Amino acid sequence: QNNSQALQAEVLLQRELAQHAESQLLVVREQLAVVQQDSLDKEKLQVAEQLLDAEARKLQEAEVALQIARDEINQLTEAEAALQIARDEINQLTEKAAAAERAMETEAAMKEQRLREEMQQLKDELKRLSDQLAQESSEKVAAQEEAKSLAEQLLTAEVGSVVQQEEKSPE
Repeated sequence: QNNSQALQAEVLLQRELAQHAESQLLVVREQLAVVQQDSLDKEKLQVAEQLLDAEARKLQEAEVALQIARDEINQLTEAEAALQIARDEINQLTEKAAAAERAMETEAAMKEQRLREEMQQLKDELKRLSDQLAQESSEKVAAQEEAKSLAEQLLTAEVGSVVQQEEKSPE
């Protein structure tokens, strides 16, 4: 019975040792899991850092691209402003050209009207001179006719006078 008690005590001791060993094994496993988890966390952290670095590079590239886009937008804005200035100048020149054309048309119309009036005056003067010349020619013809008639009368009177004197004179 002593043997059996000793055996039972040894079995109990072995059980306690086994339980203690299992308990230690669990602690070691937990520690190993923690170490493995830490190792995984470190790997994850390294991967996250690499991803973060890659994202930071992308962000820097995006900022550079954004600055380039801003510069291009500024250039386009300046170009649009220059284009608007050119459009305004073109509009002003177009308005000036239209005003000049209207002024030239008005001046040409006035000159044409003046020329027409002058031509009409010249025509009127020509008609007046023509009428005057016709009147003078008519008067000249009448005067010539009258002078001819008077000359004939005078000649007739002189011939008559000469004839009378010859008749009176004793030849």
